[in-house]
Amino acid sequence: MECDIDAAMTQHGLNEMRIDDVDFVLISKMDTLDCFDFDIEKAKENIKNINPNAKIICVSAKSGEGMDEFVGWLKETINK
Repeated sequence: MECDIDAAMTQHGLNEMRIDDVDFVLISKMDTLDCFDFDIEKAKENIKNINPNAKIICVSAKSGEGMDEFVGWLKETINK
């Protein structure tokens, strides 16, 4: 499944928010990927095509995946 970020944002009423204006993208619910036909690598590629400077972190609160990286990013950002 190809992930069209702009179409997904419009579908969910987020068309005023632009990926090209952000520094950080958090992709959550990583523990549910097996339940959906969703290509996470394609999603990341699409985000990078729109905003090559965006930091992308994938997390799962359930499994803990990516949480250390996310907390580290938060600490770094707060300390700037």
